[in-house]
Amino acid sequence: MRHQVPCITHNKHVSNIGLREPGGKHATVNAREEDCFGMWIIPHHFKLLHHFFPVRVPVPHDALQNACHPHGGLLGGREGGGRGGEGKKNHYHLHHHHHHFHEPQTLPTTAYLLEELMKGQTENGEREMNLVVPPLSTQHATLPPPPPRLKQYTWPPLGGRGEGSGGGGERSRGGGGSGDVSDHDFSNLKAKELRKMEEDEKRMWKRMKNRRRKLRKMMKEEMKRRKRQMRLTSKRKRGSDRRPNIMLIVADDLGYNDVPWHNPDIRAPELLRLARHGVVLENHYVLPVCSPSRAALLTGRYPFRYGKQASFTPLSPTGLNTSLTLLPQHLQRLGYKTHLIGKWHLGHCDWAYTPTHRGFDSFYGYYLGSQGYYNRYKKIGMPPISAGHRNEVLGRHSATTGEGADGNTDLGGNGGSGDSNTLEDVFSVGGDGEGLLKTKKTALGEEQRYNEGGYDFRLNETPLTNVTGVYSNDLYAARMEEVIQEHVRGSEGAPLFLMLSLQATHGPLEAPPSICGKRNSVPKHIENPSRKIFHDMVAAMDCVVGRMVKQLRRSHLYHNTIIVFTADNGGNFRVGGNNFPLRGSKGSLYEGGTRGVSLLHSPLLPNVGHRYRGLMHVVDWRETLLHAAMGPAHWPLHSSPDLQERRGRKEVEEMVEEEREGDDDSLDLWSALLHNGPSPRTSFVYNLRKGPLRGAIRRRHWKLVLGLGGRYDGWVPPEDVGTVTGVECSSWNTPTTRHLLAHAQTSDINDMVTLFNMRDDPLETTDLSGLYPEVVATLRAKLREYSRHSKHPHSPKDDPRGHPSLHGGFFSPGWCEPLV
Repeated sequence: MRHQVPCITHNKHVSNIGLREPGGKHATVNAREEDCFGMWIIPHHFKLLHHFFPVRVPVPHDALQNACHPHGGLLGGREGGGRGGEGKKNHYHLHHHHHHFHEPQTLPTTAYLLEELMKGQTENGEREMNLVVPPLSTQHATLPPPPPRLKQYTWPPLGGRGEGSGGGGERSRGGGGSGDVSDHDFSNLKAKELRKMEEDEKRMWKRMKNRRRKLRKMMKEEMKRRKRQMRLTSKRKRGSDRRPNIMLIVADDLGYNDVPWHNPDIRAPELLRLARHGVVLENHYVLPVCSPSRAALLTGRYPFRYGKQASFTPLSPTGLNTSLTLLPQHLQRLGYKTHLIGKWHLGHCDWAYTPTHRGFDSFYGYYLGSQGYYNRYKKIGMPPISAGHRNEVLGRHSATTGEGADGNTDLGGNGGSGDSNTLEDVFSVGGDGEGLLKTKKTALGEEQRYNEGGYDFRLNETPLTNVTGVYSNDLYAARMEEVIQEHVRGSEGAPLFLMLSLQATHGPLEAPPSICGKRNSVPKHIENPSRKIFHDMVAAMDCVVGRMVKQLRRSHLYHNTIIVFTADNGGNFRVGGNNFPLRGSKGSLYEGGTRGVSLLHSPLLPNVGHRYRGLMHVVDWRETLLHAAMGPAHWPLHSSPDLQERRGRKEVEEMVEEEREGDDDSLDLWSALLHNGPSPRTSFVYNLRKGPLRGAIRRRHWKLVLGLGGRYDGWVPPEDVGTVTGVECSSWNTPTTRHLLAHAQTSDINDMVTLFNMRDDPLETTDLSGLYPEVVATLRAKLREYSRHSKHPHSPKDDPRGHPSLHGGFFSPGWCEPLV
């Protein structure tokens, strides 16, 4: 049965009594201005009565006129009500809307109505009751002031509180007629509440829109993922052997805090887009300096196994061993067209070391480790006349200048043999160099000529002289677009492998005046001048990446392309780079020097938009990319580590360790990267040198460092980078390192041992070697075992036969014997 509630209304022209459904217009909080004020309480009285006595209760028209006059009060006061709480029934002299005066009458109260209803129900429950209302009086009385218009929730609860409860004509907050609220105050309260309700409603709709937007985004990504999965499945079922194109981008000296997914101040939208629609490798490790990282990337083996854990100087008669098979050579056997654009830095003293003899069909770039961004010119500094202070951990590194073999800073366990080159040593070579400069005195007289240096830029084996005055990134981007276009025209369906080895963001600090046709824009809060230039260099590098993606799309190669982006080592804060909050810099064995930023992007990936946190080392790219090059028909549809299902985790790790002790260090992570599965790698070696044993090793979450991890081992914020030459910020070194470099002996430095828990302490702040001696012993034994398969760094003294003045002003090959 649907209950109805009596509702009394008063209109300007009509006075009536009717029945309304519960929750009807007059039973709600809101009421029109012309409605009777008394109806606010009447529905509640009658709702209570009607709950027990469901009958119709007609009210005489005269009583309604008194009860609901526009200037009158409510329909009677409750017992004990009244304006001042006198406990008397209210008498109102109301003016009829037809301007007739009536007798003042006593209006029925709630108790009276209830008593009459009960009496009527008892006598005859079927007949309707007629409420008898005394006739109205014609005596005129002064009208009371209009009652305040309060909201329903401010009214006293039903039933009253006895005398002074305030149920009469004018309402108050606490009853009893005192403390009346004015219309102005009520309007203010009502306006504030309305504003609050509107604000709450806006916030609610905003939250709902955000939820819907996130849901749509998730659904869109899920649909893309399913489409990718279906595409891979269909290719595998068809047995498609179409190999993907591979773009390998290597950034130079790009730090952990120099990419947009770690630092929102970095403006690199193209890289950020690749990261958001790809896989960010959060635990990707490299070597501390350039040459060892590039050697590990192309060979798939740790550099200490073949004596290349040191960088090469411009006149160093050495290079990457010719007996090693590099990644482009493996890809050539699979039918790939291979090209290298940019930096080589793996030796050039003999043609057998150069890129076109190591698996690349074409080469466009420079042989050395660094040069000017506009002039392609490399200066050669004079070798030190005296050995000075030599740090055994840093190898060929001057503790006073901080300059490494290729102009880089701090070789942290990766330097050369430690032999200092005096001026007499450099020019005491036999053969062709013997008649060049024979004595120390003659060498000093030729200092200016030695400092002149030479040019270093080639297309294949031909020196180029018409490339000065153009920013290097623009040259590389133009060449990259040309290579892709030529590949589409003449490859006859062969896959493409393009290694874009960028000069950015290596020193010197040079940025173009405009980037991608737009004016440079650096966040205003960045005040460090070196950091400002570095931001522009990163933006210029990002422009090259964007041009690559656009060219791939225009050439219809993008849908079948894998893009890998990686840094060769950590950032160098002496020239604007930054690794904050990680510890250390380029050249150190700490995370800032070895945890290289990296990402994987491809429309062929089934799962994208996440961070892969499994361990990966730069040596793993060889096997990983060779697996990817087999094509989707040979890719796993699901992450199913069959080996780990057949054996326990510990047995698998032991077997993997045995594999790494052999000739091959590279592990295949392609399945894990495709499906975000567990990484097969559980340990790796940062770098090592023997005699005495120095280096670092990682096994699961433990990291052991033997010797000094690096000269610059502090936690350097962005505002402390790139200071004046010769001036070091206090944040560059820890107090312990500063004390050791100033006072300790070499033997004391070599005996240093530090142990870190990388799971709980990724910033390497707490040494735990004293608390876990058994862990130290285990990791030291593992590192010693690796050292038995290592070689001493092959870093011979500089050979003056390679000086550009003897080769037409260019750094050219043909003056040494290659290593096998």
